[in-house]
Order: sequence, then structure tokens, then C-alpha cells
Amino acid sequence: MKNVFYPHSILLVGGRFLTLLLSIFPLCCMIYTIWLFIAQQDVTFLMVAIGIGIMEVGGIYVSVCFWTQSWGKLIVTDREIIWKCLFLKTVKLDISEIKDVSTVSFSEGNAVKLDLYNTGFRYIILSDTNIPYIRVDKIKCKSGIIKFRHSDRLRDVLKGKLPRRLGKRL
Repeated sequence: MKNVFYPHSILLVGGRFLTLLLSIFPLCCMIYTIWLFIAQQDVTFLMVAIGIGIMEVGGIYVSVCFWTQSWGKLIVTDREIIWKCLFLKTVKLDISEIKDVSTVSFSEGNAVKLDLYNTGFRYIILSDTNIPYIRVDKIKCKSGIIKFRHSDRLRDVLKGKLPRRLGKRL
């Protein structure tokens, strides 16, 4: 049986819209103002294009921060766990190869005190080796390690799929 998990419905819709809006719209505006500058030879259009270019850099930074939360998904099947994200490398872990599972709270460093969705800033980390002892915001999904936002449904599905010794850690 295949189960698909997304981080949060607001991030799924609003986050995707925000990342596209902050990346594509200023780029189109900048190209248009550069075209106007070339056509009319007015320095004002060049200054506007430079201002929009600065806004584009900020938009791309925000898009990178929200990208994995907005476009990522976790697929849990009977034999493997797959993390997919648009334009990023897919990470696959066979359930038999998983050696370490942990639920980690993000409560240090630059964690925001406001918890809108009552998640406790918790993440489930799955690894085929030992989980590195670093802050959870520094852990990225890569070969051999998957980090995903905690939910009760995900925890229950993983407890049923993982071996008993690993399921107790969730």
C-alpha cells in the first residue's frame, strides 16, 4: 500500500504559489523594463530594472527557504520510503536498510517562538547510518537520510512499516 504525505496544506497551496510568484513575476518585470530601456533609451527604465533585480534576489532567497517545504513529499510503500522534491534529487531508502529513526524538535538557534500549526517544530529523521548530531535545521535530505515534518498519521504509518525496534523510537 502506498501512502503519500505533504508537509501542510497551507504550504502545499500558498507556499507553492509564493515560490513561483517571488521567482517568476519579478523576472518577467525586469525583462520587460530592460526591453523598454532598449526601445526608448531612457535611463529611468534601467534604474527600475536594477531595483526589480534587487527584489528578484530577495525573492529567490525566500523561494529557496520555502522550496523543500512547499514542493516536497514523502511516499511510504511496503518496501521503501521515497522523498521527492521538484528540481532536487529523489532520495530512496529501503525499509530493510534503515538503521536509525528519530523524532527531533527544532527548539534551538533561530527557532520561532510562534507555533501556528501546533506541530512543535518536530521532524522525523530516517537514516541508513547514524543520524548526525547537528541542529535539525542543518540536516538536508540527501543520499541515505530523509528529514520530513512530523505528523501523527506519518508516525502511525511508519510504526507499522518499520521493524519493531525502530518503531519504538517514534
